Amino acid sequence: MLAVDGSGLLVRTRRGEVRVERSAVVAWRRVPPPPGVPALHRRADAEELSRLAARGWPAVEEEALGDWRLRWADGWTRRANSVLATGGPGRSLAGALHQVRRWYRDRGRPALLQLSDGALAPVLEPELVAQGFTPAEETCFLTATAADVARDAPGLTRWSDHLEPEWLAAFARQRPVDTPAAATVLAGSGARFARIEQDGRIVAVGRLTTEPPWAGLTGLWVEPASRGRGLGTALTADLAVRAVELGCAALHLQVLPDNTPALALYRRLGFEEHHRYRYWSLDETAPTGGPRG
Repeated sequence: MLAVDGSGLLVRTRRGEVRVERSAVVAWRRVPPPPGVPALHRRADAEELSRLAARGWPAVEEEALGDWRLRWADGWTRRANSVLATGGPGRSLAGALHQVRRWYRDRGRPALLQLSDGALAPVLEPELVAQGFTPAEETCFLTATAADVARDAPGLTRWSDHLEPEWLAAFARQRPVDTPAAATVLAGSGARFARIEQDGRIVAVGRLTTEPPWAGLTGLWVEPASRGRGLGTALTADLAVRAVELGCAALHLQVLPDNTPALALYRRLGFEEHHRYRYWSLDETAPTGGPRG
């Protein structure tokens, strides 16, 4: 079972993916994966997941450079203001990076590139160094089976299908939202917004985007004074429940490797590290190099 929606079910069979009308379903039961077949969240490709996550955190302006995506959101978050480098740029790497520098310079931003561990990294990294880019922040990309994370969810969250001022104000207590681009990014991709309230005050927030069979968890935050009470666990599990209800079998989220408490929480719930990615920032004092070839 890959997804369930209003019209029917999407099932993977030995013949491939098959859609079944709801009216044709008379019974169903859970069948474990065949021995030796890894769970969906383990067998996905890193570049595929990078593109999926990017669609759940959409920039204000995007432009294609071959398979790469140039993204701009007035400087709000690295993810929405960097090149997503997956696949090929449709030209020489040197020429592509020259175009990247110019594109961001025209928008008043330093060039920044997001590159996942994988086949492209050892090919692109030497050219990045030659062009004056240096590795910066590293991020862990975690995945999990949605049903595992959803187990024993307490149902403490309240939900909205729209970005409400109260949710945004609570989110702003962890990260400034002092540009209209912040609301544009957060409200994109049909996001749903979760919050936990205590005594009329929002103490935890989370954001869910879905693209069955995957769901993305972003913006998870518990106010410091309320931590250590299980709210982070409750919020994450409730997000997983909603993901399952929306036909998603697997979850992904991103966390910094030095965020030890968050990593421990997610691993306890069943998340595993799928891969890591790094941002490469441009040293503007380095020679421009220009396109070659």
